[in-house]
Amino acid sequence: MPTNRKPPGRPGLDIWDSVRAEYEVGASQIELAEKFKVSRKAIQNHIKDEGWAKENVSGAISRRAAEKVAKIVAGSDLKKRAAAVDAEADRVALVVERHRAEWSDHAVLVNEAMAKLAKITAETIMIRQTGERRAWGIEKEGRGEQSLGELLTDMI
Repeated sequence: MPTNRKPPGRPGLDIWDSVRAEYEVGASQIELAEKFKVSRKAIQNHIKDEGWAKENVSGAISRRAAEKVAKIVAGSDLKKRAAAVDAEADRVALVVERHRAEWSDHAVLVNEAMAKLAKITAETIMIRQTGERRAWGIEKEGRGEQSLGELLTDMI
């Protein structure tokens, strides 16, 4: 008789990953108990023993996306983790360097007295770079942003 079978009536380990994921993004203990056919007390024990914490959905998604983008998985060895972080930092540095070059090109347009075209390109660059920086996690919404007027004043 195999000894690695789970006791009858007890959920397998794989079910707890699903329970945790749904709990951390907002599902209630009662909903989870009904859905996964486990007791609320069992869920409470896992919450306490494993330190589960509810997150807002965007936080959970951002964390998971960052792990996937950087190819970092829980339990990876330190060398692989450091290499992944270093590679991601290199990609972010390339974005920042390109942004600086774009602003240098823009300064040339301003110096050539193409104010209208310079203003349009400045607005376009700012919109695109703000979106790209948010997508890369370099800059969070509402922080560190200058108005177009401030940017142009700094450049002139």
